[in-house]
Amino acid sequence: REAWKMRNLAEALGMKVMIGCMTETSCAISAAAQLSPGLDFADLDGALLIGNDCFDG
Repeated sequence: REAWKMRNLAEALGMKVMIGCMTETSCAISAAAQLSPGLDFADLDGALLIGNDCFDG
């Protein structure tokens, strides 16, 4: 909820919104992916840097 509030405030102020990640499993990144359709930019490819990501998706 708090992330969506920040997104709404940024939009109201005429700002573009981006979400990103560090090197994380695809499971952790999936939470951020839920917000990405409502954002201007998404950089969620951190799981590609993990050779043995134990999650699919």
